[in-house]
Amino acid sequence: MLKNKKDLKNIYIDVKLQLNDIIYLEKEVQNRLKKVMRFKKGWQFAVFNGIDGLFLAQVEDSDCSEIKLIEKLQEQPVKTSSVLFLPILKKEALSNAVRQAVELGIDIIQPVMTQHTVEKDFKFDRYNTIAVGAAEQSERLTLVQINEMVDLKEAIESFANKVFWACERLDKIPAEKITFTESDGVLIGPEGGFSDDEKQYLFDTEKVVPQTLGNSILKADTAVVCSIFKFKMLT
Repeated sequence: MLKNKKDLKNIYIDVKLQLNDIIYLEKEVQNRLKKVMRFKKGWQFAVFNGIDGLFLAQVEDSDCSEIKLIEKLQEQPVKTSSVLFLPILKKEALSNAVRQAVELGIDIIQPVMTQHTVEKDFKFDRYNTIAVGAAEQSERLTLVQINEMVDLKEAIESFANKVFWACERLDKIPAEKITFTESDGVLIGPEGGFSDDEKQYLFDTEKVVPQTLGNSILKADTAVVCSIFKFKMLT
């Protein structure tokens, strides 16, 4: 059943995609189609794997275990490499930050440990699942790469490009207009802000470009949205 291609639900599957292929779905995806979405034989939806583009798939059996790729809907877009340096936040805020970063087009999330980091544990599988769900919801075809957590200084020093630093209460705004590229990074502060030592390190590091988000003190996940939006405006 296909009412309108604009109404298709995008679903991620971790297999090679090629026109006319018959694909046998993993149990988790099968259950999602049959038990959650109530799909039936002959119904259609869109599938992507983050590599091969977007395909129209048709359910081939009543158990929703088998699909056929019957049309290529969209070529895979060119992948960019913008990075969000994301301190480990509290659970709900971190989930929101990951979801919003995906929706706003960030390509790589680099979790970082700071001196004021509240949570010390980063559950990779949980946040990767959130990222995949956000990609489906926002209909982006590229998947976000989530790296292992590293120390703030290590993350910045190993990064070759400029870093947009969302700096609270920036007293002196650079007179010249700063521009960024899609290969540059975005850094937000942890809950409680950076320590004095960390702030001094960031100010002293040439590749780090402090940028104001205004006079208000923002929650960390709100700062993610504002920072990425301003970063995108400057690319």
